[in-house]
Amino acid sequence: MAYFFDLVLQDTYIPGRYVYETSDGLEWNLVIEAPMGNIIITETLDTTNTVIGITEEKTAGEILAFGDIVYFAADGKAYKADASPTITPPDKYPAMAMAAGTIGANQRGSFLLWGTARNDTWNWTIGGVLYLSTTAGGMTQTPPNATDEVIQVLGVGHPNPDTIYFRPSVDYITST
Repeated sequence: MAYFFDLVLQDTYIPGRYVYETSDGLEWNLVIEAPMGNIIITETLDTTNTVIGITEEKTAGEILAFGDIVYFAADGKAYKADASPTITPPDKYPAMAMAAGTIGANQRGSFLLWGTARNDTWNWTIGGVLYLSTTAGGMTQTPPNATDEVIQVLGVGHPNPDTIYFRPSVDYITST
């Protein structure tokens, strides 16, 4: 499940913390900092298989499940990314997004570009770096190290073992 919202501030707010609760009971914390008036929105994901952040609607090129890491191919579709070397093009990296739910092949769905994701089956080391895996669509906290495997940072385990901060770098190196 992905959460989408529009935030419109029409009044002048003094620095501080404000809590907003939606009609379905989801609670958002709105923090306004001084002196610049920066707005920070935080939210603890209360249920598994949820994301919050910047998402994009895109067509899947194959069946995808929540949490699958994808690259965007030349045909404009999202496919499972893979850090393994390929014998023939196209390469299956760099990873660009995460499937925010189950998406059928050639169906449109939501992809997390940058934000937070929770899956109760994950058990990441908090603060540990996440890398693109050599398993298609997967993540690992052990950087790939075989010849020609791609090392790409995807984010970190935070703030709990079942939650990640997802911010894939478009930079990657190849192991030699």
